[in-house]
Amino acid sequence: MTTISIGLIVAGLALLGLVAFYLYSNARSGADADQFDVAPAQSELPELLAQAAPVEPVRQPENRTSDAARPDAGGAGEDHPAAAVDSPPAGDVQHPDVLDLASVYPASLTNPKYWDAPYWAGAAPFGGPGLPEGFEPVTSRDISVADAAGSVAVRMRIPAVDLDSSVAELGLVNIEDQLSYETPDNTVGHIPDTARPGEMSQGWYFGHLRSVLQGEGNVFRRLPDIAGLIRNDPVDVVLVTEDAEYLYRVTGTEQLHGDDLAITDTPNSSIILVTCWPPNVYDRRILVHAELIAIRRA
Repeated sequence: MTTISIGLIVAGLALLGLVAFYLYSNARSGADADQFDVAPAQSELPELLAQAAPVEPVRQPENRTSDAARPDAGGAGEDHPAAAVDSPPAGDVQHPDVLDLASVYPASLTNPKYWDAPYWAGAAPFGGPGLPEGFEPVTSRDISVADAAGSVAVRMRIPAVDLDSSVAELGLVNIEDQLSYETPDNTVGHIPDTARPGEMSQGWYFGHLRSVLQGEGNVFRRLPDIAGLIRNDPVDVVLVTEDAEYLYRVTGTEQLHGDDLAITDTPNSSIILVTCWPPNVYDRRILVHAELIAIRRA
C-alpha cells in the first residue's frame, strides 16, 4: 500500500470522525438547557441587588488592653484595666491578638467561600458585598440615572470570567437582500438601536464563543461559566463610557434556540449579553441578564 493510499485512508477516517462528532453534538444541542436556566426568585431579587450598598468602615475595637496592661507583659493595668477584654474560659486557647485578627478579616468583607481560609479573603473576583472604590449605588429604575447616560460603551469588564474587552457599535450589512447586523470582530458588539449605558431601557451586547473559521475571536468564551458562578456569588459587569462607568449585577441566565431570539426591552436600566452555544454547532444562544446597580462618574 502506497503512502498516498494510507494518507487518503487517514484523511477519510478523520473526516468521518468529524462528521460523526458534529451529528452527535447536533443531536445533543439543547440537552443542557436546564443548566443555564438560573434566576433568583422575585422575592430574592431585591436582596441580590441591595448587596450594592457600601460597606461601613471597620472600626478598631475600643477599650483594648495595651501590651503594658496585660498581666503577662508585667503591666499594672491601671490605665487600661484587664477587665476590658473578656478572659477566655478555662481550658480554651486564645491568641492574644484575636481582636486584631477580627479587624483584619471581618466577615462582612469576606467572600463566604473563604470563611474557612481567611488569608485568601477578597481574592474572589465576584461582585459584592460592597462596591469598587468611587462607585455610587443607584437603582435600575431611578429615572435620574438617565441624566448621566447618552455615551456609547467603549469597554466591558467582567472580572469573574477575566473579561476585559473593547466594545464596538455594530453596523448593518446586506446579506442576500436582507439587512442584518454585522458580527463582532474580536470585540464585544453593541446593537445600536438598543439602550446605551445608564439609559432607562435594555442594551444588547453580542460576542463570539469561538470563531475559528472566521477569525473573529472568542471574547465571550467564558460567558457560559456565569450560569454556574452566580449560584454561589454575585457577578458584576462594568460598562465604560467616555464620562462614566456603569456597574450591572447579573440577575440570571438562560439558553434558547437561535430562532427564538428576539430583541426585547425593559423599563429599567438593564443589559443582555449573548453568545452562541454549543461549541461546533452554535444553533442555540446563551443570554446573561444584568441590572444597573452603581455608577462611577469621571
